[in-house]
Amino acid sequence: MPALGSEAAGHVLRGTFVQHKHLAELDHALVSSGRYVVARDRGLLWQVEKPVHSTLMITPKALTESSQGQQTAHISAEQQPALGAVASILLAVFQGNTDQLSHYFDMQRSDDGSSGSALTLIPKTDAVKNFITRLKISGGDTVRRIRIDQPGGDYSVIDLHPAKDTAKALTPDERRAFSH
Repeated sequence: MPALGSEAAGHVLRGTFVQHKHLAELDHALVSSGRYVVARDRGLLWQVEKPVHSTLMITPKALTESSQGQQTAHISAEQQPALGAVASILLAVFQGNTDQLSHYFDMQRSDDGSSGSALTLIPKTDAVKNFITRLKISGGDTVRRIRIDQPGGDYSVIDLHPAKDTAKALTPDERRAFSH
């Protein structure tokens, strides 16, 4: 499975997503959808459009969240090393960086039937197990589905739909977003 944000796929990959967040306390999943941009050496821009507008920016140095155009949270990896590790893991998942993921997880590859190959990741350390109990990444040429299992029975399933024709460089708006 090539890197989602690799040179082979261009410097930038864009697409849409649908995320189903299953909470142990609720009978039905919380569903959100929107757009994403993965830029090599920059990070992940995650823009939720439904049910509410919000933006999550994950870079190697920080996690920033905004809603209605106002920043609601900014946490640097320096301030919160554990969050820095989670951000590093999420970036590695979206960028298909198995070298980085191998620092945190034991990995098992498998054939996922008609949807291509799958990579199941089991945390190596208790620190990671506090946030993620298992990750499963599925797809063919690109990552198409990510399942994140969390302690307490919560889990998320994210279906990714990469754009067929995508520019190889960031747009001016994307450059501005990554520069904040």
